[in-house]
Amino acid sequence: MAREFHPPVTRRKIPPFKFLIPFVLVLSVSVIAVTQYFQSISYLLRPLWDKPPTPFIRIPHYYAPNISMPQLCQLHGWGILPTPRRVFDAVLFSNELDILEIRYHELLPYVDRFVILESNATFTGIPKSLSFYENINRFAFAGSKIVYDMLSIGNLDAGVTRQPFLVEAYHRRALNMLIRRSGIAVGDVLIMADADEIPSPETVQLLKWCDGIPPVMHLELKNYMYSFEFPVDYNSWRATAHVFNERTLYRHSRQSNLILADAGWHCSFCFRDIKEFAFKMKAYSHADRVKQKNFLNPERIQKIICNGEDLFDMLPEEYTFRDLFKKMGPIPKSASAVHLPSYLIENADKFKFLLPGGCLRCRTAGAAIIQSAVGSAKNSWRICLRCASLIFAAGSVSRLFVLVFAVTQHFQSISYFLRPLWDKAPTPFTRIPHYYAPNMSMPQLCRLHGWGVRSSPRRVFDAVLFSNELDILEIRYGELLPYVDRFVILESNSTFTGIPKPLAFYENLNRFAFAGSKIVYDNISIGHLDADAKRQPFDVEANHRRALNKLIRRSGIAVGDVLIMADADEIPSPQTLQLLKWCDGIPPVMHLELHNYMYSFEFPVDYNSWRSTAHLFTQRTPYRHSRQSNLILADAGWHCSFCFRYIKDFVFKMKAYSHANRVRQQSFLNPERIQKIICNGEDLFDMLPEEYTFRDLFKKMGPIPKSESAMHLPSYLIRKAEKFKFLLPGGCLRPV
Repeated sequence: MAREFHPPVTRRKIPPFKFLIPFVLVLSVSVIAVTQYFQSISYLLRPLWDKPPTPFIRIPHYYAPNISMPQLCQLHGWGILPTPRRVFDAVLFSNELDILEIRYHELLPYVDRFVILESNATFTGIPKSLSFYENINRFAFAGSKIVYDMLSIGNLDAGVTRQPFLVEAYHRRALNMLIRRSGIAVGDVLIMADADEIPSPETVQLLKWCDGIPPVMHLELKNYMYSFEFPVDYNSWRATAHVFNERTLYRHSRQSNLILADAGWHCSFCFRDIKEFAFKMKAYSHADRVKQKNFLNPERIQKIICNGEDLFDMLPEEYTFRDLFKKMGPIPKSASAVHLPSYLIENADKFKFLLPGGCLRCRTAGAAIIQSAVGSAKNSWRICLRCASLIFAAGSVSRLFVLVFAVTQHFQSISYFLRPLWDKAPTPFTRIPHYYAPNMSMPQLCRLHGWGVRSSPRRVFDAVLFSNELDILEIRYGELLPYVDRFVILESNSTFTGIPKPLAFYENLNRFAFAGSKIVYDNISIGHLDADAKRQPFDVEANHRRALNKLIRRSGIAVGDVLIMADADEIPSPQTLQLLKWCDGIPPVMHLELHNYMYSFEFPVDYNSWRSTAHLFTQRTPYRHSRQSNLILADAGWHCSFCFRYIKDFVFKMKAYSHANRVRQQSFLNPERIQKIICNGEDLFDMLPEEYTFRDLFKKMGPIPKSESAMHLPSYLIRKAEKFKFLLPGGCLRPV
């Protein structure tokens, strides 16, 4: 009998234990990382898994001092009421005593009832004192207008008190009942907002007086974090204004698709003491964000406040990667205290912790304060990927050829993209905080800046080189007429690049008759320059500035007068000129930080315009348009670049100014292309931003976001809104 063949039995090889150890370690670390940083990973990938809400329909907001309510209502497309509506302001209160004091003082002349509800416990169930009730005397100035009640959290069952958002909803229902007991009637205005969401007086005036306002609209508030030194964005939208009816409910969520632009301020976590930061972090509905106990460490909180970082170590909540990268890192500081609540500025000493330079907070009485270190910006990993892709592209001869061709064609763009690697940022300016509020005296304003006040004002001379910016020049002269003693203006019969041009100012002199007696004018012919000079735009520009320097000296200027050196589209604000005229001890030379706009005031860019200067004139003062000092006055006016009425003016400037070499293709001058770019807020020269860090580069990439705000702009522009509508929100279309 044949023997059966049985193949040899092979045992399954078990990997040695030593190979399992790294696998287990990697797996364990990965699990721990995901569980510890799940929220950060989720926020980083949010643009992939979440969709943004439906965009609001934004209502442009117009305002200028000394414009009547009928004019303001008409600018918004509304009528005027024969008598004003009553306004009721309703808030849930926790412990924001300083912010509430600012709110009530700011709105006192315009609000008929302040409805306020507080509780003996937080939304997370932590017992708390009745702060408002215990400090009621602090609000005696508004006593007759206050409708107050308190809520005991003990009325809720244990299951509800463990759900912060349910407790918050219970508070809002109680506030809803208090509103109905306050005397409100159908047709009154009800403002629903948290205590730190403050509508501006200008907004409340519109709500009181204008006929035809929407029955419900949200209020777009400028977001600040920790103080007014850290402006974030304009994405605060939860505050609402209602024309009250019996079905109106107090809510703090989306209730309409309409939002009024630039309607006030939202100052989040704006507390005086460190202990109040720690209390709110544990107390409000998002207390689950306190992922580690050390988040409540006073030294850590102090450092974060001064650096403008995130208290919860979270990534921004954004729906696109562009917005995500734009918001990463610390919040840039602002030295502006202009266009803030007037009561805040009038009481700057009391509320200095909310103003530029006031980041240090008290922990407890007598406790030491820890000075924060300056946070560093995060570099983007995307640069490494770009570099790697370029190296890979050069892997073959054909790809290398394509790469070389691309570099020669797009050298400027590549150079700008890599600028953070090959160029260094200039020395930062020392920024002088700028304070202003209406109805404050010049002695008060000068003192806030650390200066004295003069017994008589200085004279102010405003000197510009003029090309063809007639509309902007009219706005400039109309705005500055009460404050400037002489307007010195020089124009030429040719551009810096040698293109002949008419003497636009001279030919339109009648348009400026309102300032006639103050104007010192001259023109120069480019013909006397030699051919080499004419071929060098910057040399021609320098020659113009030397000629303007001579004209200034013929204008009657004297030692000690103020000389403003700026281009025609760089407009200092009246508040800035008042400081220069009246304050004793101002620097002999300082730059003026202007709010940058592109194409119109619908496209605000940044506050990086610095070339305009203010000088206390001496015989050695030269007219220059370059850096002359390390000092700069914050938020000192407006710079509206390429802000022309006609497409032909855009074409002319693109060919005419010193950077005409940026017109790399003839198609750049195509009128249809220019019109599209103006309405989209894109770059006329198809260039990347000129920035010195990758963070700033990525932040500026893409179109300029539109603004519907016509607040805090030159008053002359708003008074003549019909004439200059192409410079205002919605006016991007230009005739050829």
